[in-house]
Amino acid sequence: HPPVSYRSHGCSNRPMSRPRTTWGALSVTAMTLVTACQPSPDAAVTAQRDVRPAWVVTYDGPKHKNDGAADIVLSPDGATAFVSGTNHSNRCVDFSTIAYDTTDGSKHWVALYESLARWCGSGGVAGLALSPDAGTLFVAASSYGRSGEDSDITTIAYDTADGSKLWEAREEGPISGQDDAVDVVAVGDAVYVTGNVTTRCVARFDTCYVAIATAAYDATTGNREWFVVHRGDAASSFGTEMVAAPNGGVIYVAGVSVPSHELETVAYDPATGVERWTAHSSHIYGSSFPRHSQIDVSRDGAWVFVSGTTGDRYRLVAYASDTGAEVWTTANRLNIGDVARLAASPSADVLFFTAENRRDYLTAAIDARTGGTLWRSRYDGAGYDDIPQSIAVSDDGSRLYVTGESGRRDCEYCPSFATLAFDAADGEVLWTDRYGGEAFMYGYPARIVASGDGDSYLVGSVETDETWDDFVTLKYGTPDAMMRRDPSTK
Repeated sequence: HPPVSYRSHGCSNRPMSRPRTTWGALSVTAMTLVTACQPSPDAAVTAQRDVRPAWVVTYDGPKHKNDGAADIVLSPDGATAFVSGTNHSNRCVDFSTIAYDTTDGSKHWVALYESLARWCGSGGVAGLALSPDAGTLFVAASSYGRSGEDSDITTIAYDTADGSKLWEAREEGPISGQDDAVDVVAVGDAVYVTGNVTTRCVARFDTCYVAIATAAYDATTGNREWFVVHRGDAASSFGTEMVAAPNGGVIYVAGVSVPSHELETVAYDPATGVERWTAHSSHIYGSSFPRHSQIDVSRDGAWVFVSGTTGDRYRLVAYASDTGAEVWTTANRLNIGDVARLAASPSADVLFFTAENRRDYLTAAIDARTGGTLWRSRYDGAGYDDIPQSIAVSDDGSRLYVTGESGRRDCEYCPSFATLAFDAADGEVLWTDRYGGEAFMYGYPARIVASGDGDSYLVGSVETDETWDDFVTLKYGTPDAMMRRDPSTK
């Protein structure tokens, strides 16, 4: 395909008499500073920037049906990558969790979890977390009970040495209904899981209302320490992601409320589950249903960042972590098809995000203190739609990684994985890779993570035999350690 086009724009701050709403001048409504971005000429990426993965491994689940990896975490020493995802079958939805050696992708162990139900509907893995001592891996998922009628918020703990199951916990909401996990974090000697529970239904098979539910467990035994259901002012509140303060002193849950179309953020005391504060960000434009929000916290613990999307517009908000007071907010009124993905820099004063914008990747660095734009970069792939799915920043804050779906010219509805590495300081693209092509009909990336030594790892699903999907895990090393990809093979 022809050279991929990148546009990287430096920005400078200047005062404005009134806020502006175009992307070229990002509106900062909590203060008078507005960032003006001056575009630079497009630059074609040279072949030297194109790399190939250091290794790629796939996994076909025990039922040999549709399998998709959902999340990945790395051991602190970077030697092991833990991957978990969903295995679909004719009967039910099960889960597989795998430990890979990061040197060559060889498997240490595979742990299978089978649903309790004889017949059930959909479910799936929501997220992974590793205990601080790296001895226990926690999997949060939605899993059907023995009745098979409705799912429960399910947490499974595995020994990282051999994959043996240590304990399992299940939570149901106030009524028998669909209860789904969405995220998990491990802090100290506790593990926290958040999800959504059904609170009331108008009638059977009619409108049901949902609330955010969060549970805390003893990480060693799985004993429940507390379980709370957040009942906001809106008819329903949907939790979508959770993060812990760097010192573990607060647990934050992000969500969206309906029908008020607001971002909703809740701060919990980790010891008791008592809500410390709840914040709502209004003016989520449009009347359509608000989509998945994301949350992150600055490395110094001072700010909590939340993003969300409704219709064709997104909102990015910074809150004071101790009070929930809104510090600044930005809004983009251009065409965005999904939520902005967030990653806070270790430097504590920079926030990165990526989102679909005009069917391209749009990636930017934001001043965490003011909301001003430091740099931005656009990726236009070979095909029609380019939709970023995950973003990660290296431990030292020097590199930024973005991955997502990228359309192919030879098949409009067959996306490849498009992954980019940036210099976090100025947005320069360091390398790119498009994984896919003739090897499979389509692929869907789920999560990218970065290790401390400059490597990055990506998980998702691929169609390998034109029938069923498999897990796929890829490792990217530093550019000098990876073979250059011949552009003609893309």
